Amino acid sequence: MLVTIRQIPIIRAPPESQSGPSTMVAERLHSRLMDMLRSGNAQTQDLFSNAAGVERPVLILLDRDMDLATMLHHTW
Repeated sequence: MLVTIRQIPIIRAPPESQSGPSTMVAERLHSRLMDMLRSGNAQTQDLFSNAAGVERPVLILLDRDMDLATMLHHTW
């Protein structure tokens, strides 16, 4: 996804699942992305060179027990 859109997403996970899988994956992904950006190699600089000044996409990580499709489909 990062290579295709050439942007670093804002990563979000539900706050109520502090020790849930989605939160753990979000934290691990965040740390790997930050390590990659801190390394500052030429490949990383080229990959995200056009990301400045552009709205960033949001990557939402949910646990499997949360049915987001049903929430979006039904009106409450």
